[in-house]
Amino acid sequence: MSEFPIDTYFYIKNKKTNTVLDVYDGATTEGAHIIMWPQASGKKKGSLPETISYRGVLYRTKMNDNDNQLWRCEDGYLINMKSKLVLDVRGGDLKADTLIVQYGRKTTAAQNQRFGFRDGYLYVLADPQLVFDIKGKSNKDGAKLILNQRTNQDNEYQQWMFEPFTAPEYNNTFG
Repeated sequence: MSEFPIDTYFYIKNKKTNTVLDVYDGATTEGAHIIMWPQASGKKKGSLPETISYRGVLYRTKMNDNDNQLWRCEDGYLINMKSKLVLDVRGGDLKADTLIVQYGRKTTAAQNQRFGFRDGYLYVLADPQLVFDIKGKSNKDGAKLILNQRTNQDNEYQQWMFEPFTAPEYNNTFG
């Protein structure tokens, strides 16, 4: 668990596909599927902040939607920036080929919501042999994230890395 980035949001990227965990359709509802998707670039240096105020009116200016791809770890819970929901093994069923979704954080009986990271594997703390995997070993955008039995060979789709998110800089074009 100690290998998660601390005090920051980060992308969770698959080493084989170079895609990241994403909440399907940017949903903020419980039960939304976690899929693999190309990493959103975020705002480029010099772009506007997410919101600006002009003559007392607040305008939304966000150029790219990456907050549904950003996560932070808190005591083994992986929390989505946009929805504030956590990664969850659907139905609490700790077995292979079970979908990963987002769900409200539980304070008890949370064995299906707490994860660790070691040797490139993201695993369920309650059973380190159950790890994150891409369903069907798919390279396609939108492939679903599942829990699967850890393999020591032919495991590229079970290997993950973190990319810390740094808030973009911007220039105030309004002076």
